[in-house]
Amino acid sequence: MLRRSTLIVLIVFLVLVGVAVYVQYFREEAPAPTEEALVLDATVPVYEDLFDFDPTAVTGLRIDAADGRALVIEKNEDGAFVLVEPETSVELTDAVRIFDAIDTLARVEITFDLDPQIGLDALGLDDPDYEVTLSLEDGEEVDLLIGDQTPPKTGYYVQLAGDSPKAVSMYAIDNLLAFFDDPPAMPTPTPEPEITPEPQEVE
Repeated sequence: MLRRSTLIVLIVFLVLVGVAVYVQYFREEAPAPTEEALVLDATVPVYEDLFDFDPTAVTGLRIDAADGRALVIEKNEDGAFVLVEPETSVELTDAVRIFDAIDTLARVEITFDLDPQIGLDALGLDDPDYEVTLSLEDGEEVDLLIGDQTPPKTGYYVQLAGDSPKAVSMYAIDNLLAFFDDPPAMPTPTPEPEITPEPQEVE
């Protein structure tokens, strides 16, 4: 007859063997993480400014879209913004709206710093939807690539030239890209119709 202590050891051993068999043959395999999940897992909250430039020092802005569209804004000799493409006179260029968009962009925050090991194709930055070029008074140019929206659709993946990819808040980017569908130009004033006086009858 088995001693009680030996019986207890045997029962524990059989239970452990049973658990091992169950884990090995009957557990469900965990689903492979999606590309979206990998991107989210490889982020570090930051909340600091993406750019370091004075918005008043911007002398030019160019936005190139992947579909071939382009929007070009330049400062003229008088320091006034002019919408060059699509061509618009300085009088009809909405300079206030242009500066507001540049100022908002200058203050855009990095929401997440991304792992540099993440492929640019996962972020839409290998073939970006938009490229923004800012020209500054000192001759420097700031180039920004804009890729896909972040998975919660609250921001964009972006990349400054020579820097690692970042995630930024959505408002400043959308505010700028809206220029394609609604250019910063005031409507052409409608000329008032000329009123021709009726000839008076001579009695």
